[in-house]
Formats: sequence, C-alpha cells, structure tokens
Amino acid sequence: MSTIDALRREIVHTELQRGLDYWCRLRGDRAFPSRSDLDPLDIPHLLPTVSLIDIFTDPLDFRFRLIGTRPAGSTSARTGQSVFDIPEREGRERIVVRYRRCLTERRPVLDTYQCTAGDGIRRVEAVTCPLSDDDVTINMMLSFGLGEPVTPTHIRAYCPRS
Repeated sequence: MSTIDALRREIVHTELQRGLDYWCRLRGDRAFPSRSDLDPLDIPHLLPTVSLIDIFTDPLDFRFRLIGTRPAGSTSARTGQSVFDIPEREGRERIVVRYRRCLTERRPVLDTYQCTAGDGIRRVEAVTCPLSDDDVTINMMLSFGLGEPVTPTHIRAYCPRS
C-alpha cells in the first residue's frame, strides 16, 4: 500500500478524501502538481474547504493566499496574513507544525485535532498537499480543512471506551 493510499484511509471526511484525490490527479507522474494546474471549476464543491498557502524562505514564512469560506478551526486567519501572525497560539502552532511537516516530508499530511471555537469544541481535520512550479522546490501548499462541533456521537465514535 502506498503512503497516499494509507493517508486516504485515515481521512474521515469524504470531501477531504476528494481533495487528496484531486491533488493526486493533478500530480500525475510528477512529484508535485503546480499552482497553475489548479482549476477552481474542477472542484466547486471543495472550494469552501480550500486554503492556498505561499511559502517564503529566509526567513521561513507561510502566508495565506486564499482561505475558503468554511473555516475548519478556531483561528482568525485572513487572506494575505502570515501564519505566524495568527493571534490564537494553539491554532497557530498546529498549523505551523502541519505546514512544516508537509514541506520537509515533501508529501501530503493529515492533521486531526480538537479545538475550542465560538460554537464550543470542534473536531478539525485538515489535509495539506505540496505544490511546486519546477517539480523540485515546494513553493506553495494546497490545504483542505473541515471543522465540526463535537457532539456526544463524535465522542463515542472518536473516543471509544476500552
């Protein structure tokens, strides 16, 4: 089983599985798809979950180029903002770790966690995928993220008793 297949099996939300499948289709036989491969018309149903992140080096920075309309977690991130400027420490740290993993491991990564938001505790799932203009240097990331309020059903499903 490939790393991508294993990752896909870990993803709970169908929309995020579709996002990973879209990235794989764009990639084809290359190491990474490029930003120019993306076409919003291909994934209208996924657009609310999408974020595009520019990567800057020296010093390392991740800047939001686009943020979907359906926020996943509890951060107040805005288009054009550096991830390091997100005021919510917990959300910022989780995002930075995920983005660094994607950049260093050079593959899509999954993060699943719970956070506190305006509507209570949310279960967040996010898949972040690398993009490259030259198939070598990762200069952008495509992320799909969803958050939902934690209910008693979620607690039973995700935290089974031993």
